[in-house]
Amino acid sequence: MVIHVCDEAKSLKEDFICPRDLLISEMKYFAEYLSMDAQRWEEVDISVHCDVHIFNWLIKYVKRNTKESKDCEIPALEPGNVISILISSEFLKMDSLVEQCIQYCHKNMNAIVAAPCNMNCINANLLTRIADLFTHNEIDDLKDKKDKFRSKLFCKKIERLFDPEYSNPDSRNNAATLYRCCLCKKLLT
Repeated sequence: MVIHVCDEAKSLKEDFICPRDLLISEMKYFAEYLSMDAQRWEEVDISVHCDVHIFNWLIKYVKRNTKESKDCEIPALEPGNVISILISSEFLKMDSLVEQCIQYCHKNMNAIVAAPCNMNCINANLLTRIADLFTHNEIDDLKDKKDKFRSKLFCKKIERLFDPEYSNPDSRNNAATLYRCCLCKKLLT
C-alpha cells in the first residue's frame, strides 16, 4: 500500500510503502478502510496530513520486526519527538506505541517540558493516562518553568480525587463524599 503524506507546515509531500497486512495490524485506524475485498484495495488512496519526519518514524516503527528492517535501527523515542508520536500513534490506534510513549513521558517529563514542543495537543484521555502514573510528589518535583504541563497534571489529579470509581494510590479515600463533623459542623472530604 502507498501512503501519501502531506506536510502543509513544511510544504512537503512524500510517499511511503507498507504491506497491507502490516499496516492493518500495526495501525488499526486503517483496518476499517482496508479490510474490504482485495479487488478494491487498488481503488483506495491513502492520504495522511502529518509531519513527514514523524510519519517516517512511525513507518520505521511499524516495520521494526520485518526482514527489511534488519539493517535499519529501531527508532527511539526522544524528548523532542515523543509528544508528536504519542498524538499520532493514538490517532492511528497504535496501542502498544501509545503505551510506550506514556511510559516514556512518565520517566522523562523534565526533559520533555524542557524541549521545544507544544503540549496543548494532548487530549484529556492521554492526559489522564499520563497523570495516573505520577504521584503528587513526582508532579511537585517537575521542573516546568513555563508551566507547559505541570498544572494540567495537578488538575487531572484533583479531578481524579472526586471520581468515586477511581482508586487513588496517593490517598486511601477519594473526595467524592462530603462529611459534616457532628461536633464542629465543618465539612470534610
